[in-house]
Amino acid sequence: MKRSGMVLLITLLLVLPMSMASAQGGAPNLFDTITVVGTGSASGSPDIANIDIGVETLNQDVGEAFSQTNTTLEAVISAMTEAGVARENIRTTGLNIHSQQPPIESEQPVEYRVTNQVHVIVRDLSSIEQVINAAVDAGANHIFGFNLGIDDRTTLENEARATAVENAQQKAEQTAALLGVEVGEVLIVSEVQGNAAPLGGQNFAANTGGTVIETGELTVQVQMSLTYRIVR
Repeated sequence: MKRSGMVLLITLLLVLPMSMASAQGGAPNLFDTITVVGTGSASGSPDIANIDIGVETLNQDVGEAFSQTNTTLEAVISAMTEAGVARENIRTTGLNIHSQQPPIESEQPVEYRVTNQVHVIVRDLSSIEQVINAAVDAGANHIFGFNLGIDDRTTLENEARATAVENAQQKAEQTAALLGVEVGEVLIVSEVQGNAAPLGGQNFAANTGGTVIETGELTVQVQMSLTYRIVR
């Protein structure tokens, strides 16, 4: 009996200080909080273009196919540099060799398909059409991808982040009003990852008369998660 009484006394002594610390503003009780996610965006004009351009050759001789592809690609690269693309903005991203087997009943020989691909960054958007047309005229027969971007998005991201925080504050105040409480200080702030990406605003079309590019605008979007203390 005495031992049980001592255990009870020790438990009470441990619980009371913890309760007092909580009452005096210790660690926040997450049950008395509101968490909201605010969204903000900012728009700007793109200043770079990313293009994946390649040359593909089909030949019965794999060595000849490889040589033809590389020779043509060198001509394509030279044409693009003459059109204003810096050599350091051209990078090889793919080199593939595939054999094409004929049908079993066919007497046709095996052919080899060789593809060499480069990623190109065009920093002068006024020269995009000239660069693409020059590449095609020099022998490029594949455009694997094209997109417009903003080289340094820091300013737009900061603007979008500030708007996201304001949006979160408005959501928190509205939610608190619906619950009959007030919003206290911010306890936790975090940025939702993967949302500071450009959205929309570009068009690409090619025809026999040349290349048509509409740059438009890009929108950067940021989401912020904020947790507020509830004041009852």
